[in-house]
Amino acid sequence: VVLRVVDGEAVAHAAVDAVGGAHVPDAKTLRLLPEERRRVLALERLRSCAIGDPEAKADACIDALEERGVFRVGRGDLDLDLRLRFPPAFAGAVFSAADAESLSPSLIWAIMRRESGYNPAARSRAGALGLLQLMVPTASRIAGRAVSEESLEDAGSNVRLGASYLRQLVREFGDSRAASAAYNAGEEAVRRWLGARSEIYDLWVDLIPFRETREYVKQIYAAMRRYESVYEATPNP
Repeated sequence: VVLRVVDGEAVAHAAVDAVGGAHVPDAKTLRLLPEERRRVLALERLRSCAIGDPEAKADACIDALEERGVFRVGRGDLDLDLRLRFPPAFAGAVFSAADAESLSPSLIWAIMRRESGYNPAARSRAGALGLLQLMVPTASRIAGRAVSEESLEDAGSNVRLGASYLRQLVREFGDSRAASAAYNAGEEAVRRWLGARSEIYDLWVDLIPFRETREYVKQIYAAMRRYESVYEATPNP
């Protein structure tokens, strides 16, 4: 699934194709609507189709929504239930970054799922931005140059820098569980914890002194394994 930028009328006509034209204004009416209204109308129709239509049509609408960066919309009783809960979000950016950094795509998706819920415009109260919730100083350090807030709201740039940061953490700590703990609590905290107990295994996670980080690591690890099972990804080293 690759995010593509298209104009409002194109999106609206995609909605017509996806739902077979039902309850969608004709082409002449669409052209008279403001562009933003055309875009909103199209997304409304696609969401309605994904949730309420028979499975074949719903599947097509889910595909169309995912192409526009809208994930986890659909009925849970479909065979697509796991895909809805664990979507291959921004797959082009994820696979490219995973390949460049020798990471499992499943780890990147798991972090993305927990950090932003697949929302490229996500912004935390602390100022972390985008799909992988990067702080501007952290992103600038990783990039070796000043990075703007705007660039972190771009899906490709955010995933690329986030994957580079994840690779640094995996390289230093040698395990995805410790790397995800550092992603949440910071490298210095994990260095302290490893100083007290250097072998990383399930008990190490349970002994993390911060409850938020303990739960974070468990959620990341579980989501990563689920992504591997759904998409047959190569296990993370």
